[in-house]
Amino acid sequence: DRIAEDMNRQYETMQNDLLNEIRELEEQVAKSEQILRDKTQDHGELKRKREGDLEKKDEEILELKKKIEEMSAEFANMLKDTLDKMQERIELAKNDFDDIDIPALKKD
Repeated sequence: DRIAEDMNRQYETMQNDLLNEIRELEEQVAKSEQILRDKTQDHGELKRKREGDLEKKDEEILELKKKIEEMSAEFANMLKDTLDKMQERIELAKNDFDDIDIPALKKD
């Protein structure tokens, strides 16, 4: 009878130990699953933020390209206006020079 009691006690102790180990492992699994859900959520949020940032940068790039084109066109117009004014001045100076009567420059 004593052997049966010892065997029964050993069995119950082993059963309790295994149940405790199972409970601990289930808690670990639950914690790991929660960590995984949190990380997955964090990853999704970071991915959405990154995509938003990229979209914003693309918009900025397009705006800057547009501004560069506008400034380039303005600069081209400024250069053309300057060239036109210089041509006018050269023409006026040429006409003024042609009107001057310098005997040494006259061809006979």
